[in-house]
Amino acid sequence: MPSAQKTSRNHLIELLRFLFAVLILLYHGLAFLAPESNFLRCTNGAVAVEFFFILSGFLMANSAKKKMEDTSNIGKDSAEFIQKKYLSVFPYHLFSYACSFVVAIILGGLTAAGAAKLFVHSLPNLFMLDMVGLSSTMVAGYIWFVSAMLIAMAILYPILRRWFSLFTNIIAPVLAVLLLGWLCQTYGRLTYISFWTGLTFKGVLRAVAEIALGCAAFALCEGFKAMEFTKFGKIFLLSTELFGYAITFIYAFSSKSETFYFYLVFFLALSIAISFSGQTLTCHMRSNKLVFFLGKLSLPVYLNQYYIYLLVERYTPGLNGNYRLLVFIGGSLIMATLCLVTVDFLRKKINISKLLVKKPA
Repeated sequence: MPSAQKTSRNHLIELLRFLFAVLILLYHGLAFLAPESNFLRCTNGAVAVEFFFILSGFLMANSAKKKMEDTSNIGKDSAEFIQKKYLSVFPYHLFSYACSFVVAIILGGLTAAGAAKLFVHSLPNLFMLDMVGLSSTMVAGYIWFVSAMLIAMAILYPILRRWFSLFTNIIAPVLAVLLLGWLCQTYGRLTYISFWTGLTFKGVLRAVAEIALGCAAFALCEGFKAMEFTKFGKIFLLSTELFGYAITFIYAFSSKSETFYFYLVFFLALSIAISFSGQTLTCHMRSNKLVFFLGKLSLPVYLNQYYIYLLVERYTPGLNGNYRLLVFIGGSLIMATLCLVTVDFLRKKINISKLLVKKPA
């Protein structure tokens, strides 16, 4: 998912980004397993999405803090922030959309006219606008997360910039608790993001609540940084940090009710706040290029799984379910790596802005 800024990089968080992306893979691959199989059965793997929403909110608050003193042009700054987020994701999405489009043509046996019709009907999907409510044919699946994230940030970032302290300390936690409580009472679960609430999709409200919670986690982290903990206090913090992550992974592989999602989001927010506080041993993990690569790979992994899923579903019906799941995971990781390498290479070689816009004289 969208990567952490260099100034906020944390080795444990980078590793977790990849591991949580794999959890989502396992969750989507459940359909390949036989009902009686317990092989990598990640029944509640969708909980990994909560980690990414909260982390996105935390990093958004970190970005806003750097400009906290400058309130002269919040509108322009907010637009530039969303634009930067959008453009950081779009090239990877475009790669997955192109692959998905080709797969859709092959599996659907589409003619040129059929392919053109599919392209036109999938324009909102192409431009990551799935969650705004426009009618769209899904070509690149699972882009809803990025769409909901961008909408939530476009709503919250200007408020965050204008009233940073008030928002992170009061508005964000209250908004998160109230929205999560409303979702709990109304739907009883955080998944099934395509329910229309009358104003927007349920998935957008999920994003707003958890990104706001990430902003609240940032304020909590700042509080931890300002404290001087005893040895016992640091051990307690470390235990709390690891417990939040561990209980999430345990829950992902359990068959417990989805109601527990609503508790886990708060554990995750607390763990993320502690991880970035620099008060525990996890902040002293040695620099590792592989860990940072895996962290960066998390977004392509998420984006490139859908068409692999369709190919495995179509062409391996006679294969054992456990092997189908492994093929799905392996194929997704291979294409995610190809996506990451290709996009990063083209970004270094081609500067789109220079091709389209002249520099001022």
